[in-house]
Amino acid sequence: MAKTPQGQLSKPFKTQYGWHVLEVLGRRATDSTTQAREQQAMTVLRNRKYDEELQTWLRQIRDEAYVEIKLPGTDQAAQ
Repeated sequence: MAKTPQGQLSKPFKTQYGWHVLEVLGRRATDSTTQAREQQAMTVLRNRKYDEELQTWLRQIRDEAYVEIKLPGTDQAAQ
């Protein structure tokens, strides 16, 4: 596949699944170096840690919140 020029058909070739003809429509320009993979892993870990810290903080401020419900027409002294 890497040897077939873009926009052309390959010669027929056989694999364990049968005969194939390959047409290369285009090539991806992805950076698959070790450094790129490490950066991607660091981004995933950073996002995961951020989400965990956010949930902890939200839980904490909810626990510390004081909510008083005052309905019109109710006697506050009876409560």
